[in-house]
Amino acid sequence: MQNLRNLYNQALSAIGSDPVVTDPETSTRATDLLNLWYPVARQAVMTAVHWPSVRGIQRLALAKVRDENLPWANTDPAPGFLYSYAYPPDMLLPQYMEDFSRFQLGRVGAENLIFSNTELAILNYTIDDPVPIKWEPDLYRCVVWALAACINMSKTGKMAVTQKLENQVLELISAAAAGIANSDDTYYDSIPSFYEGTGFAVPRVSARFYYPTTTFRVGSLVQ
Repeated sequence: MQNLRNLYNQALSAIGSDPVVTDPETSTRATDLLNLWYPVARQAVMTAVHWPSVRGIQRLALAKVRDENLPWANTDPAPGFLYSYAYPPDMLLPQYMEDFSRFQLGRVGAENLIFSNTELAILNYTIDDPVPIKWEPDLYRCVVWALAACINMSKTGKMAVTQKLENQVLELISAAAAGIANSDDTYYDSIPSFYEGTGFAVPRVSARFYYPTTTFRVGSLVQ
């Protein structure tokens, strides 16, 4: 079963430690260490791939519209954009706009904002979901190994084990990213040469903009 108790015990087992967690909310030496690193490992994995099981979709709340008749001001959307939108409150990382248009993140004053040229924008984004029950199996396994890698130096001090766990995560992330990309139903602008001159055509689509994912590296997490 994909729950936090099993995830913690599997991470301990992955580094050769006894699975001793009975309740993740009970303070022990093991659970305190796991609770310290679990958000770090989880968020690092979730931002490395646009995982479907933690994808939220929300119409964005409009913060400001650029008045093109006036000179650009510091409180306007970033240059080149017409609209500023508030972040979804549960967003960890953007994925893509529903129309696949380009956007940019930034801050105006104390407010984090999304800048876009899309009116009534709808954003697909990654939710930071700490409850693993509905994650993809690959996401769950990645977080188990990532957490094991994060705590390994404190528990065993064996760098070779950390590197092995990191490589397992990287391989699974690469395969998951390829699988998600291959599931995208996209038309391409080019057509086979043998259709030329026949009147056959395929629908043309503009470039799709996906917000970049992060690169998973254990070293950048534990330093």
